[in-house]
Amino acid sequence: MIKINITILIFLMTISVQINATVWNEQAQLVADISLDGTGDNDEFGSAVAMDANIIVVGAKANDPVAANSGAAYVYLVNEATGLTTEIAQLVVSNGTSSDLLGSSVAIDGDVIVVGAYQAYSNDQGRAYIFEKPESGWAGVLNESAILQASNRGSNDEFGFSVDIDFETIVVGARGEDEASGAAGALYVFEQPNDGWSGVLEEDAKLIPSVSQGNNGYLGRSVSIEGDVIVSAAYLATVNGNDDQGHGYVFVKPQAGWSGTLTESAELLASDGQQFDKLGISVDMDNGTIVLGAYLAEPPGSNSNQGAAYVYTQPNGGWSGTIFESAILVSSKPGNNEELGFAVSMHKNTIAVGTGGYDRTYIFTEPDTGWTDTITETNLIQEDASGDNDFGKSVAVYNNRVVVTALLDDDLHTNAGKAYVYIDEIFKNGLE
Repeated sequence: MIKINITILIFLMTISVQINATVWNEQAQLVADISLDGTGDNDEFGSAVAMDANIIVVGAKANDPVAANSGAAYVYLVNEATGLTTEIAQLVVSNGTSSDLLGSSVAIDGDVIVVGAYQAYSNDQGRAYIFEKPESGWAGVLNESAILQASNRGSNDEFGFSVDIDFETIVVGARGEDEASGAAGALYVFEQPNDGWSGVLEEDAKLIPSVSQGNNGYLGRSVSIEGDVIVSAAYLATVNGNDDQGHGYVFVKPQAGWSGTLTESAELLASDGQQFDKLGISVDMDNGTIVLGAYLAEPPGSNSNQGAAYVYTQPNGGWSGTIFESAILVSSKPGNNEELGFAVSMHKNTIAVGTGGYDRTYIFTEPDTGWTDTITETNLIQEDASGDNDFGKSVAVYNNRVVVTALLDDDLHTNAGKAYVYIDEIFKNGLE
């Protein structure tokens, strides 16, 4: 009788582990099948990645379709039944010039793709470009539908360093904007005009911190929008005398709408923040939860520049005041200079966190108890290739699929770049 009970218990425990487990397997490798510059060398395909449903967008900021490093973005379609992923379109701009770096940031929502080119126009003013899905679908080489620019554009603003879109609202980061102070940074909000995305458009609102973080705060290096909420960070901000500790900001749409110059509704800080953590070098948000990467963070007892990611859940009273994290995401086997948190992406209960120092990406799944305390990864994804290929410096997650880029991959050409698609087989088979 005891043996039977033990057997049953072990069986039940095994079933429980299987149901809660995740198995991320490589589904596809993406490369630029149609080279827009004829060679593929030094394209840095994978400089940015975004995903919505079964469409993946990959930036190649050093591609040369019209001039040296003018940049491009590639669109891929995933066949949900077979997993086959096919390049279907290439995005370039009609007025591209040398060193624009189009594709340094990308975002997608439905039938609209936004691509940043933070060195476009004289002295790195920067621009962002909107591409809309044609009636015939994403196919061939496509040009932009609209151009986004800042009304107060200036030299070295780097407008377009980050972009995001949610429904009919687009936010663009300009990390070098210096109206408040040198390279303090700013965010620009664009709402779709009544006649659609067309022509050259300037912002509806500009977002800055209520208190300047001083020179080189770099607000806008990364940005995310969901509904009426926008999150970004001044990842080089000084906090309580600690240089480069980093400071997150949440902006909530006023009742009067996105208009004029607006300041934050809430501030995001790390409870264990230290000098040089660089909290907010990467940001993302989904379903009322925010994640900020701090790739040089050194939690107590950790290795040098181990890195971490901080999770913030929306308080009952909304995003207001100073808010500290509800959870910290760390590696179970951290290493020196791993730089966990260089890139982050979140969808539903899954967070993908890329590294700046090691060719790794960590998957964190929300525990049954929620995003609380210190949490280690549920899965580790490593590149199946030799060399330092910057695997994990850009990541995207959507449902049961994760895309990780390796923009310096040399498999086809020198620094041509590659992206890897992984799928959660347990989720896929309906066991969760």
